[in-house]
This record gives sequence, structure tokens and C-alpha cells, in this order.
Amino acid sequence: MNINFMDSGDTAAYYWVHQVLASAIWGLGFFFVGLLLAALLWGGARRRANAQRIANQKLLAECQKIERANGDSRS
Repeated sequence: MNINFMDSGDTAAYYWVHQVLASAIWGLGFFFVGLLLAALLWGGARRRANAQRIANQKLLAECQKIERANGDSRS
């Protein structure tokens, strides 16, 4: 079974160089898309953690204010 992958006049070396370059380009593309997704996920997680920390600080301040108003001496 003879399958000719090459256009007429192309050499086998040209075909394999083309395949290697195409694979490298696809590989780099997937790598950078993966980096982009990781950065987006990491940034979103960090943003949610900061929002939670701020909410916890506000809640703690409110609780301490209520405790002071009630005469609790622990704070």
C-alpha cells in the first residue's frame, strides 16, 4: 500500500521538517493556552481569598463593636 503524503516535487526531508515544525507550533500553542488558563484560575482564587479575608475582618470588627457595647472585657 503506497500512500504519498507529499506533493509532487517535495522531498521526504521537507515533509518531515514540516511535520516537526507543525508539531512544535501546536505544542507551544497548547503550552501557552495552559499557562493562560492556570494564570486565570490562580488570579480568580486569589481574588476570592482576598474578598473572604476582607469579609472576615469586617465581621470580626462588627463582633468586637457589639462586645464592647455589651461591656464584654475579652476584646
